[in-house]
Amino acid sequence: EISEMLMYEDIKWLESTESHAFLSSCCQGTIDDGAFNQWLVQDRLFVEEFQKFASHVSGLAAAQDSEAGAILKGGEAAIDDELIWFSDKIAERNADGNAPMLSANEEYTVFLKDVTEQMLSGSGNWPLAISVFFGIEKVYQRAWRNVRFCKDSPAWLKEYAARWGSDSFEVYVNQLEKLADKAIESASPAERDHISTALQTMLTHEVEFWSMAYEASKAEAMKTEL
Repeated sequence: EISEMLMYEDIKWLESTESHAFLSSCCQGTIDDGAFNQWLVQDRLFVEEFQKFASHVSGLAAAQDSEAGAILKGGEAAIDDELIWFSDKIAERNADGNAPMLSANEEYTVFLKDVTEQMLSGSGNWPLAISVFFGIEKVYQRAWRNVRFCKDSPAWLKEYAARWGSDSFEVYVNQLEKLADKAIESASPAERDHISTALQTMLTHEVEFWSMAYEASKAEAMKTEL
């Protein structure tokens, strides 16, 4: 049921997980090094903020039941490892690890902070928290799983797509989905509407995040040509 709420706007879902130009270029083997490096650096910055969000969601999960707590705690540990891996790959690709956070990224992190404030106050906080957390992880997993199975994606990209689109990550996302489905069972109609709106806002940020890397790289290439 949470997946139906997430995919309510088909076009937005497809763009965030498959049809965006950034993802299409990954699949077609035409992804520009600058675009990917831009995305990689910005995603590392985003994950640093997402880690804080995950910590709050994990705290709420532990208050629900031991299973939810264990699943989210495992997710927190994976984020720690991911940040180290990100830093290693940024250095390996000679990308600018000191680049500032771009506006689309900042806007997405503001959204996370807003959701955090909402979920830490008032009722209905757990359904909102786990729904948005699941939604973010689902988009990420589905997008890179699609790239993973694209026959024309470049060899160097396979490592990234295999990591983020892995079967083990899919298992984890499916666990989150079950937690979210259970949580929204007790949500009021008003709370469900609020969760649905939050998920669609999240998808908008996801699309803008892909665009941030793809379009900034194109702008830089035009400057070079001039």
